[in-house]
Amino acid sequence: MHETETWQNGESKILKLALGNKRVAIAVLGQALLDEGGIGAQSITIYYTCKEEAVQLWRIAESLGYANPFRRKKHRNHFHYGFSIKASKRKELYDQISPLPKPMKNKVFQ
Repeated sequence: MHETETWQNGESKILKLALGNKRVAIAVLGQALLDEGGIGAQSITIYYTCKEEAVQLWRIAESLGYANPFRRKKHRNHFHYGFSIKASKRKELYDQISPLPKPMKNKVFQ
């Protein structure tokens, strides 16, 4: 099976590693928060324009019990796909990935 076929079937190597190892899952989720995360006082969200990438990340967060339902939202002339982190799990997630390298993001997340 080629890498392209693996991705199209929804089972990338990253997904398999993350679903099989909690530390890998936390690392992937943490990096996504740094790259694409919306860290605010009221919510922590991760949205992508690529639905397949968003679904994989949601599956990882869901496996940890961190993800709210997957959503699609209109953004100008296209859609964004993603989810928010459950409020009850934010402290647990922060404790596992902190401190964040950006002081402002770290303070808001904290």
